[in-house]
Amino acid sequence: MRFLLNEESGLLKIVMINGAFGIGKTTVANGLVTQIPNSMLYDPEEVGQMLRMVTQGYRLSHEDTDDFQDIDLWPSMTVEVAQRLLSKYQRNLVWFKSG
Repeated sequence: MRFLLNEESGLLKIVMINGAFGIGKTTVANGLVTQIPNSMLYDPEEVGQMLRMVTQGYRLSHEDTDDFQDIDLWPSMTVEVAQRLLSKYQRNLVWFKSG
């Protein structure tokens, strides 16, 4: 796992886990975070759930579905939160989408 952090440059990495529902992404992510030094879990669905709550009653018609991924702000906020986590906590991110 040494490849994740270039000790000379101090670069942090993002490990993204993607796959079908029920395939074990959460299990893999939890295992990786114990194996990758200086790492933390990041689930972009939590950003989506927050957006769903705070935009309740204010969403545009095309955003007002059961899927938070339809909220226009979700893609950019997902990236913004990841960038801020990397910057603030200086940890490798294990980025997965639960469910």
